[in-house]
Amino acid sequence: MTLPLTFREVGDADYDAVMSVLPDAWEGRDFLPHKYPEYVADPDCTCYACEVEGEMVGFHAALIVDNGETMVRIGGRVKVTHQGQGIFQALMRHMYKAHGDHDKLKYEGIVVIDTHAERLKRRYVEQHGYYHVLQKKRYLYNFEATDIQMVNPWPKSRVTHRVTASDMEAMFSSEVICRKLFPDGRIFLHCKPYKLVPSNIRHFMHETLVLATVNGSDLPCGNDACADGNESTHNGGHSNEFLERIVVFSIGDFYYQKLGLHYNVELYGDDMESFPEHLSRHMSRIKSLATPSVELVLHTHVRADVKCFDEVMKKYGVTRDDVYVESIHLFERPFSTALKEAASEKCEI
Repeated sequence: MTLPLTFREVGDADYDAVMSVLPDAWEGRDFLPHKYPEYVADPDCTCYACEVEGEMVGFHAALIVDNGETMVRIGGRVKVTHQGQGIFQALMRHMYKAHGDHDKLKYEGIVVIDTHAERLKRRYVEQHGYYHVLQKKRYLYNFEATDIQMVNPWPKSRVTHRVTASDMEAMFSSEVICRKLFPDGRIFLHCKPYKLVPSNIRHFMHETLVLATVNGSDLPCGNDACADGNESTHNGGHSNEFLERIVVFSIGDFYYQKLGLHYNVELYGDDMESFPEHLSRHMSRIKSLATPSVELVLHTHVRADVKCFDEVMKKYGVTRDDVYVESIHLFERPFSTALKEAASEKCEI
């Protein structure tokens, strides 16, 4: 029997209904309860629901990034009682068609873990037009924030500063900096990929701690936004000489989940001697968020030596969860391919 499906956009008033679709998602690690208000307030994000006879049974969101050229799908879910009935595919088709008149859209991007990446490679790359863009490692550290004793392990020859929005715009305009820090041409934030274009910068400045380490303590900062206690990172900026000497860059963002605080650190650059100072700054922020149980997930390039991270974390009395070692993968395909599949009802991912 074909279910009578209806689709609509959802907003603030639909919060409880959306959360009821899959209340125990990811065993208490669901980001949507915290991030949903941010999504519905974002002019570049549209949230959709699927309903059966007035009951909300599915949810998905489409975030448009990269100056309007890329759709990133986020938060997709279907009610347990309605899984396996084609609702997820129907919701995707509706979402693609709803964005069919966006002339600037060129790509669809999805981020998946190892298991799903293998399935994509085996079954969907040729059939559905996806291609593999990049891979990142991520490592999990669980701890109680109240047990953390702060340490100062960073080298004096390298100084870490807050990064402003104007700094990031200058960094994106420099081919040298982009090749050195972001060779894949992307910055990730909470598993969402962003190309190095100015229109994406606003996403990096919301509830985040953005840091950069400069090689050489002789170079003055000259930017009040560097101060630990100053949360404004939208004004001011550093000199070109400062930016050219950046060796490590990191972004920390967080959300509250049923299990406590989930804090992501995205790390870029190869100078791991600067990692201790970055971690110290992120640990200070974690303690300020006043949540006892913490999941810290460190995202790095695949070449990074995890032993370096483990040694620094041990100074805080924290050990890594060996079970949780996985990669995330970015796949993309032309958005025109997604639209063709929506028209022919072949969506399967």
